[in-house]
Amino acid sequence: MDLRTLHTDIDLAKATEKTGAFDRYDEHNHIKQESSRNWFSYLDGAHAVIDELLEEFEDSRTISDADKAATRVKVAVLGTGFQAPKGLHENYVALGKVSATESENFVDDGVLSGSSDWQTDNDGHMHGTTVARIIINIAPVADVHVARVFEKGEDLDNPKAATQVYRRIAEAIERATEKWKVDLIVMSFSFSQPIEQIREAMAEASKSAKPPLFFVATRNDGANEDVAWPARGTTGGVFGSAQQTEMVVDPPSTLETTTLLTSFTH
Repeated sequence: MDLRTLHTDIDLAKATEKTGAFDRYDEHNHIKQESSRNWFSYLDGAHAVIDELLEEFEDSRTISDADKAATRVKVAVLGTGFQAPKGLHENYVALGKVSATESENFVDDGVLSGSSDWQTDNDGHMHGTTVARIIINIAPVADVHVARVFEKGEDLDNPKAATQVYRRIAEAIERATEKWKVDLIVMSFSFSQPIEQIREAMAEASKSAKPPLFFVATRNDGANEDVAWPARGTTGGVFGSAQQTEMVVDPPSTLETTTLLTSFTH
């Protein structure tokens, strides 16, 4: 079963707009939606070419399942959990595209209402699920590890929940780095000011024997808003908006980093 096709056939429920640290400004703009569809169409074409080349390569040599598994990129997605439509969800887990053994819920029972299962997404936009599915769609050889660190996007703006949310994010970064040993940590959210607890967790992760790369939100409309933290002040980043897209890398990419990013895209 081609999960990329299945992914496009099953739509998530429509959501309402919201701005803030969990930025979704103008996400239902029809021009942006059409641009997104065109981008994925081009990506499918690129995947088809790469698939053909990989088949020719694999036909010319014997590659064990263990070797194939060792080259898969491990991506931790910190967010609102993961809850795809039932059939699709089961396929993702069965094929190992979403790790059932190395995913975790960090939301404390009793702190916020909702389920304690990482396989639940109570966000009105199902933001965590959407981010994970985009990664699966664009990177077929990536394994997703889900860290449910808050229930809804609004929790990031809730002063009563802030302390718990920051702690959970820091714990998830540590777990993803030291136990799951992921290659990438995706945090599709941001803050107006640095959060010391999260900053410390990211700093500790960078000292690990296998330090992960961090992919964090800069804001949906980066050309119109200041870059938020932790994207602000980092040594490398990709900044995109309807007006412009810019990639800044400092220091220059190494061969190892280039290989990792190539593996992540396919």
